[in-house]
Amino acid sequence: AMTTPTPHPPEAGPAPTQRTAEHGQGQVAGFVYASIWLVFLAVPIIAVFNSDSGTWERVLVCAATAVFALVYCRGAWAWFTCEESAPSNRALLATLVVLGAIGAVTVPVIGAFALAYTTYMAALAIFTRPPLVGVPIGVLLWAVPSAAGLLLAETATMWVVGGPGIGMLFIVALRITEYYETKGRLHSEQLRAAEERSTIARDVHDVLGHSLTVLHVKAQLARRLMESDPGRARAE
Repeated sequence: AMTTPTPHPPEAGPAPTQRTAEHGQGQVAGFVYASIWLVFLAVPIIAVFNSDSGTWERVLVCAATAVFALVYCRGAWAWFTCEESAPSNRALLATLVVLGAIGAVTVPVIGAFALAYTTYMAALAIFTRPPLVGVPIGVLLWAVPSAAGLLLAETATMWVVGGPGIGMLFIVALRITEYYETKGRLHSEQLRAAEERSTIARDVHDVLGHSLTVLHVKAQLARRLMESDPGRARAE
């Protein structure tokens, strides 16, 4: 009997251990990147200490900012990794409502400077949804409070409103760039997997064709030997 090596098909994807490691690395990277921008939460704190606010008002703004940062970081840790880790609509909405309520508590104390919180809320929406959905929602989360601040808050200036607006431009640009880079990488991986499957299919075809050719030749030889040499025919 003739034995031939049989090629093995590739695995459907990375091993579970590899996927877990990649998810962990992506989670840490996403969290670190999101945490870097927390430095701009110093704006509400600086605003309250530069005002005539009392001690309890300052404590309120500092505590609210700290809680806001914790809730935001929790979302960043859980969601800023990959598309599969995106929150449900209910979870995202609940988080945005909590963050909005925390930011609203500081409005009577610091006025329009509370707009600094809006970019973080927008980032959660933008980076956890496809750009066609997340970007409009994120822009509204910044634009509506900003417009209200310009109309109603005495402390509102173009710089107070425009500062978070500049942050929004960076967030939108980064999200769109990241999204299409990820899509391009996934497309390249799919093409590479298709090429590997095509190569394996050709190898299987060649091996199978060779095996069938050998069987055909041996069958012809056995048929010719049936009468003249039955023993050898049986062996073939």
